[in-house]
Amino acid sequence: MTTPVTIKIKESQRVELGTWFCLDILADGKRVGTATVEKFHGEDAYGDIIEEAARLERIDIDDEHQRKGYGTAAIKKLTEKFGALVAVPDNEGARRLYERLGEDALETCDAEDEWMLYLDNGYGVYLLGY
Repeated sequence: MTTPVTIKIKESQRVELGTWFCLDILADGKRVGTATVEKFHGEDAYGDIIEEAARLERIDIDDEHQRKGYGTAAIKKLTEKFGALVAVPDNEGARRLYERLGEDALETCDAEDEWMLYLDNGYGVYLLGY
C-alpha cells in the first residue's frame, strides 16, 4: 500500500482570473513531487462569469518516487482541496494517469464547453474528480 500523501501550499499568486498555487506533495513529511493548480474565478474575456473551476497545470513526481502511487494519491488530495480539476496532459504518461482517474472531456464536450478544445496538447483533456 502506498504511503498517504499530503499537499502543502508552497506559494500562491493572485492573477487576473484566479489564483495560481504551487504545491509540494509530501509522503512521510518528505517532498516526493510538486504540483501547480490554477483556481479560476471572475469573468472571462467575453465578460461571462466563470464558475469556480480549477485546472491542474502540472504534476511532477520525482524520478525516484515514481510508480509508487504518489501521483494518483496526490490527484485525489488535489480534488478534495480544489474540487473538480481540468487536466491537460503534455505527454503519454500523464495521459494514461488522467485517463485512468477521470473522464475524457472532449468526448462529452458541448458548445458551452468548446473552450476545452483549445487546451488539447495532442493528448486530450480530462476531467478529474467530477
